[in-house]
Amino acid sequence: MIENNTVFVLGAGASCSYGFPSGENLKKEAVSAVKDDFSSFLLLGTYRVVPNEEVQRSKCMAFAEALSHAGQASIDAFLYANRHQKGFDAIGKAAIAQVLLRYEDEVSDESDDDWLGYLFKIMIDGISSPDQFIAQNNVSFITFNYDRFLEKWLYKRIKHSFGLDDSSALSVLSKIPIHHVYGILGSFPSPDQDHPSPWVVASTGIKTIFDVEKNVMAPEESKSLLLNANVICLLGFGFHRENIDLLDLVSCSNKCKKRNGVVAASRYDLSEVEIKRLLRPFEDFIDFKLSPKDHRCLMAIRNLPIF
Repeated sequence: MIENNTVFVLGAGASCSYGFPSGENLKKEAVSAVKDDFSSFLLLGTYRVVPNEEVQRSKCMAFAEALSHAGQASIDAFLYANRHQKGFDAIGKAAIAQVLLRYEDEVSDESDDDWLGYLFKIMIDGISSPDQFIAQNNVSFITFNYDRFLEKWLYKRIKHSFGLDDSSALSVLSKIPIHHVYGILGSFPSPDQDHPSPWVVASTGIKTIFDVEKNVMAPEESKSLLLNANVICLLGFGFHRENIDLLDLVSCSNKCKKRNGVVAASRYDLSEVEIKRLLRPFEDFIDFKLSPKDHRCLMAIRNLPIF
């Protein structure tokens, strides 16, 4: 069990462990989705997600061309910088939904970097009932990922660990705080699975930085979790400045440390020079626990002092 108030902040790397694309690969696959089947994006107009004139062939091709040559590290940042381009927002969100829904159907919950399996074993250690599982685990998740893999994975383990029916397992899952900062591909389990084009509906649940900025209350629940945390663990997090600022991570980390808490992060494949640059916003924060650069998510949480 995990009694210490622990918040996991999940970036793309946490989903990559199970076969989802990185931010850079998601950009490439979104471009391919638009170029290979631009006609499907006309459905955004058909279903009145956006006006028809914003998703014509010329607009779709302009989007794909721009994204393929853009320098942003993620499609989210690209959409934010191009928020003045009519149609780009809807096309980009639809492309993300098309790509990620396919991955949700294809990826396996088995992985050689199964950090969730390791975490769940700690959460269930000494636990003999669903009520005890919720009462004695103080764990929450803030994720920058749109996919619902986390919910699906936890639901399956909760259901089979305690012999629950679907409804009871979902009830237990609902008591674990999971906040998707930039939205989610629909609720879990999906109520839109019978829609002829489920990616259209899923795209409306995706938010960009611009959307979140317009709704100033959107990140407040996530900030509240961080402000009360005794342990903050950034896992597969890319340290993009806009995400650090959005959640006020510097201030929250400092407050955690003042309570003698732990702030830790994985840093897979980041050199000493790179991590030093990415951590500049935290320059006054001197006690950041970092995993070695060759540690993926599983090895990171096994060796970071977070439990």
